[in-house]
Amino acid sequence: MATLFFAFLLALLTAVFALQNTDRVTVRFLIWEYESSLVIVILSSAALGAALMFLLSLGPRWRRARETSRLLETIETQGARIRELQEQLSGTPPTSSHPDC
Repeated sequence: MATLFFAFLLALLTAVFALQNTDRVTVRFLIWEYESSLVIVILSSAALGAALMFLLSLGPRWRRARETSRLLETIETQGARIRELQEQLSGTPPTSSHPDC
């Protein structure tokens, strides 16, 4: 929740900053030249930065999700093994039903 609040605050400050800088500017990059309002330049730069950070975070997010799935599967397998061993110790025949049902 704190991260969401911080992101909202940062977006609000960026928008206020952009709206206070409305002059026309010329943006040059290599052989490309474009004249626009500074508001557009600031907001598009912020949006491009946010999009790039989102794309760069997809790899680690995907790895974490895959690792979480693997760990949950391990927990389920180990839980089944524990139940099986407990049933063997108590002398009752193993059942195939899931205890959470």
